[in-house]
Amino acid sequence: MEKKNILVTGGAGFIGSHVVEAYIAAGHHVVVVDTAASHPVDILDKKKLTELFAKEKLDIVNHHAAQIDVNSSIAHRGADATINIIGTINLLELCSQFNVKQFIFASSAAIYGSHEPGIGGLTENLESKPLSPYGISKRTAEDYVRNAGLLFGLKYVILRYPNVFGPRQTSGDGGVISIFTKKMLNNEDVTIFGSGDQTRDFLFVEDAAQANVKALGRTADHATLNIGTGKSTSIKELFGILKDFTGYRKNFVSAPERKGEVRHSRFDIREARTSIGWIPTTELKDGLKKTIEYFNHAH
Repeated sequence: MEKKNILVTGGAGFIGSHVVEAYIAAGHHVVVVDTAASHPVDILDKKKLTELFAKEKLDIVNHHAAQIDVNSSIAHRGADATINIIGTINLLELCSQFNVKQFIFASSAAIYGSHEPGIGGLTENLESKPLSPYGISKRTAEDYVRNAGLLFGLKYVILRYPNVFGPRQTSGDGGVISIFTKKMLNNEDVTIFGSGDQTRDFLFVEDAAQANVKALGRTADHATLNIGTGKSTSIKELFGILKDFTGYRKNFVSAPERKGEVRHSRFDIREARTSIGWIPTTELKDGLKKTIEYFNHAH
């Protein structure tokens, strides 16, 4: 594939930083926008963004910058909506102004909300029923992306992530795996909210990054794709695997179920395979071993 000039928002963050590495490894030129970058730019700062777009002659915008904490979205709904919705609109307007060819948007399983996965898992065409303001803001941002496709002919790929985990994840990413791992390595108490029977589709971050590389090659105009494993693991089961791998000796502490949390989540990923030729290649246990190794060294 020819070398592309790609802007990655949130490129200093957990998933975004892996996406940046994957793009560079694939031979592309990457520009990073992130409040935590060496030259911080906020997606709410339209003036700075406009200067950046004018200077960089971008082919593609990959939008990973977001407010991603479900609990924070409940406590601070306005801030969540401003970052996730207005931030996205700012970027879409600049894409249309500067003739950007493609927009790749990181979305979330949170938009499915209360749907129980059927036999094959959650499919992309299900009605969105978010349980949290975060889910609502992501769904709304998706709508603005689709609308930009309609109004300005912007080609887009929306990638919906399940629970992504791996090296460099902070507990602020709402990552149960990073939280459990750190606590186990420090021999601290691990808390499970609710019964522990709730299930999640856990995707290793390097697989998520590869989906962003595959999305560049998409020839059709627009797509909304589930990027997961198609497998579900309960929180109790996850606790057991991590306990074995870390040598943790304690049992978990139970706490009441949290508001706005999805009970079960598992993706149907056939569309991603058909549309961009992507399939995950990392087994859960292999990904967990790499993650533990990372946190062991980060101590």
